Amino acid sequence: MVNTISASFLPDMANIEPLRGLYYNTDVVKFGRVLAPPYDVIDDAEQERLYGRALRNIVRIDYGEDYPDDIPGSNARYTRAYEHFHSWVNLGVLRRDEKPSMYMHEHSFVGSDGVAKVRRGIFCRVLAKPWEQSEVRPHERTHRGPKEDRMRLMESIRAQTSAVFMVWQGGQDVEGIFDEISEQPVLLAGDFRNNGKVEGNRVWRVDSEEQLGKLASALHDAVLYIADGHHRYETASAYAERQREANPDAPQPADFDYTLAYICVWDTPGLELLPTHRLVKPRGNAPATLNDVVAKAGEGWIVVPTDDLDGAVRASAIRQPTHHAFAFALRDECGMVARARGASGSARDRLDVVVLHEQLFDPAGIDANKGDLTYTRDPEVVANSVKNGEASLGVVLNPMGVDEVLAVADAGDVMPQKSTYFDPKVPTGIVLSPL
Repeated sequence: MVNTISASFLPDMANIEPLRGLYYNTDVVKFGRVLAPPYDVIDDAEQERLYGRALRNIVRIDYGEDYPDDIPGSNARYTRAYEHFHSWVNLGVLRRDEKPSMYMHEHSFVGSDGVAKVRRGIFCRVLAKPWEQSEVRPHERTHRGPKEDRMRLMESIRAQTSAVFMVWQGGQDVEGIFDEISEQPVLLAGDFRNNGKVEGNRVWRVDSEEQLGKLASALHDAVLYIADGHHRYETASAYAERQREANPDAPQPADFDYTLAYICVWDTPGLELLPTHRLVKPRGNAPATLNDVVAKAGEGWIVVPTDDLDGAVRASAIRQPTHHAFAFALRDECGMVARARGASGSARDRLDVVVLHEQLFDPAGIDANKGDLTYTRDPEVVANSVKNGEASLGVVLNPMGVDEVLAVADAGDVMPQKSTYFDPKVPTGIVLSPL
């Protein structure tokens, strides 16, 4: 049976709606131990650690292991996800709210600068539509493989396990509403260990018509942007189209028309946008010196050699406000390569990462689309990879601003692959959305 949620008490809004969320029963599980990072940042080692963390960790549903004797459609990752999901619901490990609700999430963590921070946001639902019809704005392209994986999982369990991470700009201040909600009893709470760091998670259910109406009114005029989860959003949109074709008489809209979303304000101090650094795979014709890096580039580039990569990183950070500045590590030297920023060009063209690719990499014959690059968020990995010969050269980028990403999305443009890394990620398993 296809369900839909009535929101007749809400103002005439198009952006966010409540859902009858499904979440862990903390009488039978330790909340922090059953959470997981989003599937697309889990490697094999992390997957194994999560399996060992708890028998009912959400990873067993959201991103389960493959085994050599798997039989597709009969005994494999997606059928196991189905079995886990339905048995956990039947056993009361997962329970569903009776009333449509939103869920306020308080995420506490230590930032990259070593300062304790808190981010507050909302789990809700957003209509999932093709981009040409969507009110949600993207900033990057997606790839086929992850969407196929997410579609198979969604069709197997008929639920969304991992929220699309969105930010809003505009609307009214909601901090007072959040303060009011936080005075209510906590629904879920637990510490989650992620990448060696402990992150705190607290969740409040928002189910009163008054508070739901306040949130909806405050965000009615806000614009939503995808920070992380373009694959999930596009998969939800494609799933909705499939289900509408199979169920033409279903209510308009139905549960299957939505994507699970986590939203927070774009300029919260609890949101970090970290850079992703570039490593050029070993190749004979790669630039060998800093002068080679700029030899085929246009005019205006300056080269400042440094004793090591750390020195180049510091130098590029100082120059960032006025220059496109990059810290380079090569086999025999390190240094900063920079060019003064111009006032012309599109929001996309003014991004450091675009300037790096189009003005330095492209003339040097370095092509990300041909697999010439690998990526890391750790400058130490850049230095070691070049030193060990695992990379011909490495580039450490400065962080960009969230406002730069939103400007690209507003213009309808997209950014190069691996341009953004919003941190911390929204843990999977806090709230699930049945379809």
